[in-house]
Amino acid sequence: MDTLFEVTSALGTVGLSLGITGELGIFGKLIITVCMFLGRIGPATLITMLLLKEKSSKLSYPEEKIILG
Repeated sequence: MDTLFEVTSALGTVGLSLGITGELGIFGKLIITVCMFLGRIGPATLITMLLLKEKSSKLSYPEEKIILG
């Protein structure tokens, strides 16, 4: 249950801790770091970034031949 609290706190980037982060192994610290990064970016931003593909531009510029004189 303590680990769940740490991960939830990391995702929420609230800074709360039960003090077990120092006792985690390298893999556990890496997971906490990734959770903090994902929480900082935001779930909505991540989902939008992953779902939306870059589309071709639908802009068209007007063209005209100008007659002078």
